[in-house]
Amino acid sequence: MLTRKELIEYRDIFGFSLGQIEKDYLQHIFLINLYKTVSNELLFKGGTALQKFYGLNRFSEDLDFNLIEDISIEKIFDRTIRGMSLFGCDSEIKKLKEDDISIVYLTRSKGPLYDGTEKSLSYIRIEISKRNDVFLVPVRNEVVPIYRDLPPYIASVMNPSEIMAEKIRAIMTRDRARDLYDLYFLIRKKIDVDVNLIDKKLSYSNKKFSVKDFFESVEKKKKIWNQELRQLISVVPRFQMVREAIENWSKTNINNLREL
Repeated sequence: MLTRKELIEYRDIFGFSLGQIEKDYLQHIFLINLYKTVSNELLFKGGTALQKFYGLNRFSEDLDFNLIEDISIEKIFDRTIRGMSLFGCDSEIKKLKEDDISIVYLTRSKGPLYDGTEKSLSYIRIEISKRNDVFLVPVRNEVVPIYRDLPPYIASVMNPSEIMAEKIRAIMTRDRARDLYDLYFLIRKKIDVDVNLIDKKLSYSNKKFSVKDFFESVEKKKKIWNQELRQLISVVPRFQMVREAIENWSKTNINNLREL
């Protein structure tokens, strides 16, 4: 495991806070050990998947997965935590809640910033969706962590078009500026999505996609835009610029983002 001094060297590279760098580092250690145990059974998705595997330039807190096959999560996570100790990272994991939709876990680790106090522990929230709503073929992606003591690893990652559909669903069903920023990132990456896939994602919330409802949801993010994103990225783009980029994208992809 890196020392505190070594971790500080990476702060300027990312533009994240030292605590965020530590969490990013520990996320990699968790994923390295997880994907030694599983292959396609747990599908990595969400903002952290975009950051780790597709180049998203914002910090992402949580690890999100879809459960693809019926497996013993407890046994897999026990092995993962034991594997983290081989990297010098003493960790624990506990289940916070489980219902018909998802399972939520929390890891607690003695990372590079641990100084013997409770407040210096690092936590990672893990959410596993039980929804049977993965429609596109996942991607087997390799990532080479920037941290010099970590090896490359391969993970099963949600198709970026499907992540885009889930981000549009998130924009229309919750109030987080990061979802809009992630969509903006995917648009700049030239990722596209079919409206039928968005509808499939929205069906769990009894909604259907419409351009009008979508842009009403986009506009609601304006009031939280700067406050939320300045904690996650070094330079926050202007909300109006992002909104215009999304509007232009919707116009040039009218066959996909059509008014229903």
